[in-house]
Amino acid sequence: MKAIQYEIIRVLKEENPTYAHPIRSYDLAKRLRVNPSYLRLQIAFLKGIVGVRRGKRGGYYLLTEDNH
Repeated sequence: MKAIQYEIIRVLKEENPTYAHPIRSYDLAKRLRVNPSYLRLQIAFLKGIVGVRRGKRGGYYLLTEDNH
C-alpha cells in the first residue's frame, strides 16, 4: 500500500464520515494537499476498505462490519 493510501485511511478515521454523511473528494483532497482526480485514483485501490456514495451528496467513508 502506498503512503497516500495510508494517509487517506488516517484522515477518514479522524473525520469519521458515514454513508449518510460522507466526506467529498474535494474536501479530502484539500486536506491531503493532492489533486481530487489523483485522490479518486488512489481510493480505487482501497476497495473493501473505503466505501463510496455516489451522487450530488456523495463522497467517501470507511467501511465497517455494519455497512459492508
